Amino acid sequence: MKNISSAFVVMLLVLTVTLISCKQPSGEIANSGTQASEDKSAAPRIVFLNIDTLLSKYDLYLDKKKELEEQAKSAEKALAGKLEAFQRRIGKFQQEVAEIQQKANTIAPVELKKLEENMHCSNKTSERKKKH
Repeated sequence: MKNISSAFVVMLLVLTVTLISCKQPSGEIANSGTQASEDKSAAPRIVFLNIDTLLSKYDLYLDKKKELEEQAKSAEKALAGKLEAFQRRIGKFQQEVAEIQQKANTIAPVELKKLEENMHCSNKTSERKKKH
């Protein structure tokens, strides 16, 4: 949310500077150097910006808002996919543990230790894959 609001502020700042520079007549640009030396006591110009007008007449805000919403949706989908995969891995691990616990009474201690090592090794390899 902070990214969206900071992007909005930056867009408004850029748009404001653009509007101010576009609305200044070309005669003022040429004479601005001489006026500054002559009118040092003149009051600074105050520029008012109506955000409602910017939002209604300029599509930059709407385009960027739409783009950010699409990025948020794609990030949510990716996160949901990762969550589903993680939940499947948890379920699979719980099933394996339950099967081992059921077989523990009938399996020899040596075989039980091998199964535990195999599970431990498979978890390590899956963690390595996630890191890469």
